[in-house]
Amino acid sequence: LRGIWDAVETNLQAKARMVREGKAGGKGALVLLLNNHFMLQERLQANEQLARFMGRSGERTGRMVEEDARQLVQRTWLTPLQVLSGVHVPSRKLQSDGLYSRSSRHAIKQALSAFNSEVDAILNNKDLRIEEEVLRMHLVQSSCDFVLPVYAEFLDKFASTRSFSKHPDKYLLYPLERLRPLLHSSLFAGHLSK
Repeated sequence: LRGIWDAVETNLQAKARMVREGKAGGKGALVLLLNNHFMLQERLQANEQLARFMGRSGERTGRMVEEDARQLVQRTWLTPLQVLSGVHVPSRKLQSDGLYSRSSRHAIKQALSAFNSEVDAILNNKDLRIEEEVLRMHLVQSSCDFVLPVYAEFLDKFASTRSFSKHPDKYLLYPLERLRPLLHSSLFAGHLSK
């Protein structure tokens, strides 16, 4: 039975390599591995006799689920977080009236526009579909814990205290109070819930 288990794992790794070389940039491979590792873990947890027999191989599967999940969350949100962290407005860039300079306002607007585009792409990515709801909600919560504090800090620092635009709603498509429920309804679902 352990030989079969190892063959399944080898087959999953081979499929993941094929997906990784495709257009998904590794995220599709992680989704494939994560969905399958989670399914194997669930089967082990449902059958105590099988879990005892599999021993360390079963424990390894649980660790693989956690590692795959961590990597998927980090890779999914890498670009949006880089966009936000790329904005630096030194205090000397503030005008005498406390407003941002023109170049600073432009940088903030660009960062928010790019963040919005990245979030749209993530939420609409059909390749980032997690089948099991328990696993999907774990990933959603991990994503919220990973992304929302950074986004909240960005908004607090640049978008809420000083005027960066005459039309802020054009750039603030995802206020925090809207983003969290949207992530819960759509992230890793393979579609955008309205």
